[in-house]
Amino acid sequence: MAEGGEELQEVIRELELRGARVEGLQTVYRSLVQGVEDSTSGIETLNSLRERGEDSEILLPLRGGAFVRASLESVDEVLVSMDDVVVEGSLDEAVGDLENRRDELRERMEEVQSSLQEERRMLQALQVRAQSLASSGSGQGPGFTAG
Repeated sequence: MAEGGEELQEVIRELELRGARVEGLQTVYRSLVQGVEDSTSGIETLNSLRERGEDSEILLPLRGGAFVRASLESVDEVLVSMDDVVVEGSLDEAVGDLENRRDELRERMEEVQSSLQEERRMLQALQVRAQSLASSGSGQGPGFTAG
């Protein structure tokens, strides 16, 4: 294989690697977006419970689309899942914890977005390079086509 063909193969391998990185970063980004949405929903729900107060009736979601009616005894203490640990605290503390989590997720989203932009820029440059190599090597043998 000619030297240009070897270089084209290397560029193609790099394209595949960077493409996989982009897909991975997109998956991470979607997960972060879901985390922000979940945190925001939790904040809104806790604020709604604060407004409704004690002894109000709520629908408690179970699994599989089933709900049960329940009465709140108290909204003074709230349990919040923080990764692998459940933390008990006041409603205000729970809202604060969720706001902090949401802020951290948003910061991470910005980092991932920046990495995604860089990977896409590199991917585009590699695509241009691969097209150039393929065009210049079109007369060198089988497997190379112009355009």
